[in-house]
Amino acid sequence: AYNMLSYPWATRYQQSNQWALETLASAAEPGVSSREQAQAWLRFKGYQPTTLQLGALTRLGARVSSAHIAFDDHPNEKRFSDRIETITVDSVFDWLERARLAGPVQRLPT
Repeated sequence: AYNMLSYPWATRYQQSNQWALETLASAAEPGVSSREQAQAWLRFKGYQPTTLQLGALTRLGARVSSAHIAFDDHPNEKRFSDRIETITVDSVFDWLERARLAGPVQRLPT
């Protein structure tokens, strides 16, 4: 099921950045054949998700106003301390550079 703010280390939901990162893990490591294995490989390789500070009212508003946002896959200790971890493009690019799987992001002139 799609969840725009899915927890990176769970398999209940998935979002597009998470799908791309888990697919990359499966392609980079031949032994990876499940989401759990892909996530373990990403942790081993030092991937760090983005932590968003989202209070209870913001989470409630997001959940009520969108069918594609849920927080029930996030650990209670993080969720109730307003720390929502998710995979963002910025965290993916930062990790790719740190892991030496890609060079620095290059911005094109507009």
